[in-house]
Amino acid sequence: LIDFSLTWLLYNGLGLNGLISSSLGFLFSSICNFLLNNYWTFGAVNGEGTKRFIRFVCICAIGLLLNTATVYVLTHWGGLGLYFSKLIAVVVVFNWSFLASSLFAFKPSDAIRS
Repeated sequence: LIDFSLTWLLYNGLGLNGLISSSLGFLFSSICNFLLNNYWTFGAVNGEGTKRFIRFVCICAIGLLLNTATVYVLTHWGGLGLYFSKLIAVVVVFNWSFLASSLFAFKPSDAIRS
């Protein structure tokens, strides 16, 4: 929701390039995603915030590449509109991000040590 809303605002409201709007929406939603995952989904662990954040940034970097590549390929080569391409990218990156976050960034061994 955050990703899509900010992409729409930047693209339609401010007239930024579609890929730039999509990337900025992704980056802002990633920060929100970390905060929600760290404190709610996986539970904050004392002293693990910095480690978790560094691991999460690595996951987001790959997610940003997947997001941008998916939107680019689908809009430029696939002939799809920006928003439909973005929707597909969100599904792809969501699955990547959740799997990688649960196995790497917020791994269960973090919670056991608390």
